[in-house]
Amino acid sequence: MDNDDRIQRIREAPILITISIDKRQKKFAKDSGEASNRTFSQSRRNSFKNALPTYPKPVDATASFERTLYRKVSLVTEVEYNLSNHNGNAQLKRDIGENFPCSFFGFLDLQFLNRFRSPIAVLTCLCIASGLQGFIVNGLIPVVLSSLEVRFGLSSTDSGIIPATYDTAVVVFLIPISYFGGVGHKPRWLGLGVLIMGLGAFLFSFPHFITSEYVDTDNSGTSPFSCNLNSTNLNDDCSKPFTSLNNFKYLFYFANFLHGVGAAPLFTLGVTYLDENLTVEKSSMYMGIFYSTSLLGPAIGYLLGGHFLSYHTDINRGINISNDINDPRWVGAWWIGFIIAGIICIIISLPIICFPKVLPGAVKIQQKRLDETTAGAKCSVVVCSSDSTRDFLKNVPKLIKDLLCNGPFVLLCLAGAADGFVLSGCGAFLPKFMENQFALTASWSAMLAGFIFVPCGGGGTFTGGFIVRFFELKCKSILKICLIFSGLATLTYFGILVDCDQEHVAGINYPYANHTSMKQLTVDCNRNCFCSDSHLDMVCDPLEQLNFVSPCYAGCSKVKDENTWINCSCVPSGAVKKGRCQNTCYFLKIFLPIIACLLFLTFITSIPALSGTLRCVVEETKSFALGIQWMIVRCLGTIPAPIILGNVFDSKCQYWKKDCGLKKNCFIYQNWGMARDLTIITLSTKFLTTLFFFGAFLLYRTDQSKRGIDDPPSVNDEDKSDSVMRRITPVESLDESKPMLRETAL
Repeated sequence: MDNDDRIQRIREAPILITISIDKRQKKFAKDSGEASNRTFSQSRRNSFKNALPTYPKPVDATASFERTLYRKVSLVTEVEYNLSNHNGNAQLKRDIGENFPCSFFGFLDLQFLNRFRSPIAVLTCLCIASGLQGFIVNGLIPVVLSSLEVRFGLSSTDSGIIPATYDTAVVVFLIPISYFGGVGHKPRWLGLGVLIMGLGAFLFSFPHFITSEYVDTDNSGTSPFSCNLNSTNLNDDCSKPFTSLNNFKYLFYFANFLHGVGAAPLFTLGVTYLDENLTVEKSSMYMGIFYSTSLLGPAIGYLLGGHFLSYHTDINRGINISNDINDPRWVGAWWIGFIIAGIICIIISLPIICFPKVLPGAVKIQQKRLDETTAGAKCSVVVCSSDSTRDFLKNVPKLIKDLLCNGPFVLLCLAGAADGFVLSGCGAFLPKFMENQFALTASWSAMLAGFIFVPCGGGGTFTGGFIVRFFELKCKSILKICLIFSGLATLTYFGILVDCDQEHVAGINYPYANHTSMKQLTVDCNRNCFCSDSHLDMVCDPLEQLNFVSPCYAGCSKVKDENTWINCSCVPSGAVKKGRCQNTCYFLKIFLPIIACLLFLTFITSIPALSGTLRCVVEETKSFALGIQWMIVRCLGTIPAPIILGNVFDSKCQYWKKDCGLKKNCFIYQNWGMARDLTIITLSTKFLTTLFFFGAFLLYRTDQSKRGIDDPPSVNDEDKSDSVMRRITPVESLDESKPMLRETAL
């Protein structure tokens, strides 16, 4: 069948739809015994025919023409459904997108909101929603992880599972939500997603309100912090009923899982809904704004989250706070940001739900897009029956096999997973790493992480896309660019070894005076003090620059003033100062620029790698290939990364805080061991990324010649255009008893 015959069948498709609806309507009328009163009127048929787009015979049909036809056919099927239920001309006009009113789930018409049925209003709401997603998931949660560990006694492995649950939820729910939302009412699915995300934010903050105040603070000079020679063992309190706060970690897991469920439709259905209601010229601009605002969310999350940590966690309870922000026991108001985000999510979800399924003028816009994109390239169109989805599912195993046999594609997927591992781990634990390595407060380390992570990430992504577009690179050159930048980034990973000297803590990594053992907290000078492992308050001997985990372990029995303890039997000078000894390390100024280069060079390959992936697969499987790649990156990279790195942090803990014998959070880490192990893991992972890019570069030309894949042809290159021709289902093969046509995602 030649190309003209194929296009002729496409032109005849709307006629077939009209006839099928007419037959369905007559059959329904006959079955109900009212055929004479319920037949189609000539005016209604004319109204429907006028609503259908006319298909001018194009010289060639493009992929854009195919997608536009899909959208129009999906609109037509809604018309058929409503006509079969006798909803009349008004409903007919409504379902083709010319008069959809704003409503709340269809049963409450909100006519006063109809003035806001515009792409600008939709874009505004979706930008706020995407910003909130980044604010919560990529901003607040990494910032508060270390505070949650202190407040609820979590290990780093426990806290690492929290960010992993988000990607897990997206992996599980993205495909079903995208499918059912794609054939359903997109704004309602989007609004419900944002609402679920808001509920998840409220649930995440819930433990703060159902627990008692944080009482790990005392300045009275008596137990549990001071040495009490006449006291019995303070751990006798464990004979009372005891409930570990550690179990709240499961609530955090579920809350962040809800964040993933709510965000799943945002970057799929949201983008599709905008694209369906915008012209070609405006679509790119709107998409750029949409994705740009998603980058602002993490920046605001890091900054605001860090600022909230400068307030004590019990600020809402009016409790007198005796310790300060530099105290290692300090817990900031980690929950405030989630309350704010939850409120905004619920507010913004309501107008999103009320948007119509199709904005006014959608059919005219699609007709215009069709007219502008059907001249030039050759590509056939698939007109699918209701059985096409079933046929597609039958072909899934073969498609997966073909993709897994595609060497460059598999290697690019593995490279993306390796980079995702590094970026996900850095996003989760970079603030905590700087906090412990350079003796920073949780608030300041979070702000510094935000200052370097967000600009370098956004700048690197933009630069990579700009290089590909400005130089109009072929796939081979794109893979070469990825290889070069990945190799340069590998060198910067040695910067993680930049660390400060380990602080000296008596009985943990440094011996007491007149003792030789470095790992023995209880010695002769404090043996009768009955010090508690649950109540720790770092103090410093300023003369020896030696820290003690608490005044009790320093043998101090009396408070001189607010910041000084005296009568300390384990300290030669007899006095200690509250807080850690001052850190004189200045390597932070070297560490930050190196990490900034690391992040920039890692992000710069993201867009070129995506472009390379699209050019390594045949035209028909691009969408499916991206979905497979997306699953591989998350399952092998972003999900396990925070859990593995959290386990690395735990393995380098020198002293665990305990509560009635149960291990809680780590109080002191081994700095050098932590930096060394993280460097080995991240450097090895980045080296694998470089190897994967190198392998894809070598295999690309051979693999593509076997598969008939090449770089995208120019519009006038007819020989190459023929290589992307696709099968058309003949119009005659459509079953008239099943006239419902549906959009298929090939």
